Amino acid sequence: MNIAVEVVGLELQKKLTQLGLGVALLPKPFVAKELREKSLKTFTVKGLQLRSYSCLVYRRDKYIHGAMGEFLKLLQEVFPKKKPAFPGM
Repeated sequence: MNIAVEVVGLELQKKLTQLGLGVALLPKPFVAKELREKSLKTFTVKGLQLRSYSCLVYRRDKYIHGAMGEFLKLLQEVFPKKKPAFPGM
């Protein structure tokens, strides 16, 4: 790849791509309308496997109200604890 510029912000990435100024890696739900309108299109890169990492950070020493506690329990059920992606963290 020949990367000439990198930008931060999904809206800006989407707009620059719509203007034909490059390609962007964007979440499909974020560009669903543009894909339907055909102002953007997708393509496949052979051999590329995309991964996304997320984390939730909260302070253990602060009060967690009922709704937040239930949300944290739900997250733990849906996303069981796994080995850290980056050892030492």
